[in-house]
Amino acid sequence: MANRKRCDFCYPDKETRSRILKQTKNFFILSDIGPIVPGHLLLIPKKHIPCLATMDKNLEKKFLALKDKITFFSTLYYGFPLIFEHGITGQTIFHAHLHFIPTPDRLLFNPPTLKKVLEKIKTFDANISIRKIKSLEAVKRSWQKRSKYLYLEENSEKSLVYGQEVPPRFLRDVIAEILGVPERGNWREVTDGQEILKKVKKNWIEFPKIKSP
Repeated sequence: MANRKRCDFCYPDKETRSRILKQTKNFFILSDIGPIVPGHLLLIPKKHIPCLATMDKNLEKKFLALKDKITFFSTLYYGFPLIFEHGITGQTIFHAHLHFIPTPDRLLFNPPTLKKVLEKIKTFDANISIRKIKSLEAVKRSWQKRSKYLYLEENSEKSLVYGQEVPPRFLRDVIAEILGVPERGNWREVTDGQEILKKVKKNWIEFPKIKSP
């Protein structure tokens, strides 16, 4: 586990703090530093934990409420989100964070982006296994047995991916390629993050006036 004193999410700098859209006692919602697409957000626990499978049980209800809030925001302004987490493997910051990537697909009963991502993952390693799950509890049970995973979700269809260690940014790169913007997989090379952030902040300020269904 990374040293907490050197963790970018435990001790956010001025640039990171500028991207915070909302924070509660236990979580904050952050606009990604190098968004794959506009509206790319992160949900991050304030407590230093390696992945969401290790999150305290008493925080789950609050976590899921914020997750639903981000999903509604994304759908309203940008597109139905593909949600993912690098569970230890492939992380570039060793602190749990859940990604929300708006997609142009709205066929909610047949999540097309998720299907494309899983098919792409299968070509990476023949030993990778993919299992559909129903809840965060399934992620926690898997963590206890395997310790490393990739988590993906679209429209309540959830999948866990197991296999060998994957390279940093693995899911970012796969999703960016599928969405037709492979050059945005590497967040360090994205140069328009601050420009996108201005629009995202404007939409977020407007968002509380709109009631979720």
